[in-house]
Amino acid sequence: MSQPVRDLLSQVAYWAAKHGAPRYVLVDVYDALLRTLAVTSGDHAAQTLAGRQGRLRQFFGRFKFLHDTGLLPRMFIAGA
Repeated sequence: MSQPVRDLLSQVAYWAAKHGAPRYVLVDVYDALLRTLAVTSGDHAAQTLAGRQGRLRQFFGRFKFLHDTGLLPRMFIAGA
């Protein structure tokens, strides 16, 4: 995830918190992408996307950061 996108996500969460707007993130079946990628392109491709430095891990890590700081009080993420 590029820095401007991360910054924008943080700015939106901060603005919503400041104005008392409800903040929710609901993610369902996020792992379907990884299963499909592993089947079609191999485990290495899935590991590259979701591994320690992978973009998918960074993406969900940003939501975790916002949740941990209180800017995103409600979050639900479910795999299949």
